[in-house]
Amino acid sequence: MSWGYQGYNAAGIPSFGHYDEVQEHYKSVAPIRGRTPEVRPLGRSRRHDHMTINQHDRSILSDDEPLGKLVRTYSCRLYQTDCVEWFPDGKINVKHGDWNSPTTMQFLTFSLAQFGHIDSVRGKWYFVNKQGKNFLMSRGITLVKEGDWYVAETVVVEKRYKANRKALNTLRKKYKAFIDYGKTALSLDPYLERLEVAEAGHGLSFKNVQLTPSYNNWRNYQADVENRTKLFLALDKVNESGDLTLMYELMTYVACNAGSYNYQKQKIKCTPKQFAKFFDDVLKYQYANDVFTAIDVAQDEMFHDENKKYFK
Repeated sequence: MSWGYQGYNAAGIPSFGHYDEVQEHYKSVAPIRGRTPEVRPLGRSRRHDHMTINQHDRSILSDDEPLGKLVRTYSCRLYQTDCVEWFPDGKINVKHGDWNSPTTMQFLTFSLAQFGHIDSVRGKWYFVNKQGKNFLMSRGITLVKEGDWYVAETVVVEKRYKANRKALNTLRKKYKAFIDYGKTALSLDPYLERLEVAEAGHGLSFKNVQLTPSYNNWRNYQADVENRTKLFLALDKVNESGDLTLMYELMTYVACNAGSYNYQKQKIKCTPKQFAKFFDDVLKYQYANDVFTAIDVAQDEMFHDENKKYFK
């Protein structure tokens, strides 16, 4: 189910039908006195000075001029992002600057009202034109007029990722001894303490037990990839040698990431169910290309794919 902004246009943001209207509006707006650089409020309410209309001189690719052609454009800006920019050839650049917020959606909804609106499906934004056709925005989209409607200049063919159960079950079978060991150990005692030393020399540190992507790990966003690689190399060693000391250490490592801190016991608690579910997720991240099949989706379909996260 999609969601679009339906609030009140308190700032009086205008909607423009073509380049000449934006140009005329820019010239009609008096700059706020005493501001450097110049600030021209976009809407009727001049106190909303974080929403502005701006003029730019852009260099664009041209078949006639090898060094590019200089054109004058006008943009509707929210804070520091030119969310809607109009070009003299009729093209319109729309972007959110990675700020997928209700404020940005409100701004785009009112600015684009004459030829479409923005819909969101669990955080994934689409431009929907007046004909009812939708186009994935990603980080931005360039709109061109086709007949009576605005459409995306480049249509993105989306893919839905479908799990290959046979391939996933093959991986589960490969690491079944480890999964069963973890579930049995945690059913006897679900409370854990992080080990101080990585005795087996597998390179994993209990100071960083990140095995899946997390916003908490933004300083080292590749840590989960590195840790998963080390974990599965160590697990392959366990499968060959049957080393129970190494298996216990790896089980503790995974359980520390899967579980949560219990303040009453002052230990990490991880149930067998949490362990098995989390390790299944780790398998999907590590072997995403093997356990998922990409299927093309019809252009008009808006959807959210839970499995796409395994490819980030």
